[in-house]
Amino acid sequence: MIRAFESSKVSEWRADDLSIGDKVEIHLPPDGEADSPTSTVQGSDAPMFLFSDPSHARNVLAALHVCNEQLQGILRTAKYAEPHDESLKIQTAVANVVRHLGTHLIMPTVKRHPELVSEAKELGLLD
Repeated sequence: MIRAFESSKVSEWRADDLSIGDKVEIHLPPDGEADSPTSTVQGSDAPMFLFSDPSHARNVLAALHVCNEQLQGILRTAKYAEPHDESLKIQTAVANVVRHLGTHLIMPTVKRHPELVSEAKELGLLD
């Protein structure tokens, strides 16, 4: 399955009968010449887009900023208070939490509310 994300919708094209080793080529033709997608879901209905209310989305980003600051504090403490090998394990655990927050909260929120991307960047949640 191939997915295309736009600010207001998600389009999918099925790629049936693929096996390991098969190659898929994607060509981006001029506007209006592409195959129709197999399915299209409006952004507000897509399960990967979160928070219908922009103010709730903004509050979540602010809370995630606080969470990120707390996680950075854990890393600083671990760096000086834990043995090196334990500090590395803590770094890995925190990195996994940050990755999951990005994948499951931050990105779905800013995909639904692209107007909040710059705010998320200012909060240090996006590069």
